[in-house]
Amino acid sequence: FPTGWHQNEHELSPAFRGHLGDTPRFAPSQLALRVFCTVEEAWRVEDLAALERLGDLQPFSRETLKSRFEYRGKPYLHAILVRAHVLPEPRVVPSTAAYEGCVSWVQLEDAVETAAATPALDDAAFDAVRRDVMARLGESAGAPASPSVRR
Repeated sequence: FPTGWHQNEHELSPAFRGHLGDTPRFAPSQLALRVFCTVEEAWRVEDLAALERLGDLQPFSRETLKSRFEYRGKPYLHAILVRAHVLPEPRVVPSTAAYEGCVSWVQLEDAVETAAATPALDDAAFDAVRRDVMARLGESAGAPASPSVRR
């Protein structure tokens, strides 16, 4: 989502620093959506070492990853495999208060047409990323929806 509520460059690994550009902390009155994403798989990861093995496939610095893993005494995070789709042209939608603040996902008030969108990675490349994520997370990554990774 094109706001910068929790995006702090110092929390990112060096490979991801600089990608935030001039993202505003708060949304302007209108938002230009250029990409939409679908969650393809999700895993509850209960081992920090498994998360650390994701390395360059996730954006956080080691310190941030550890801090979020241990947040509020709940030692786990969810690893989410997301597939990005590029819209043929930006879709401008009005910003609302519901889109602001500390939220990971928002429900748009009006649907955005996505039929003409194209995957950012072709099927073969995306499947290679999926296999890489599963290999890094370990054997449990191949289990059904929301498997736990414990090592």
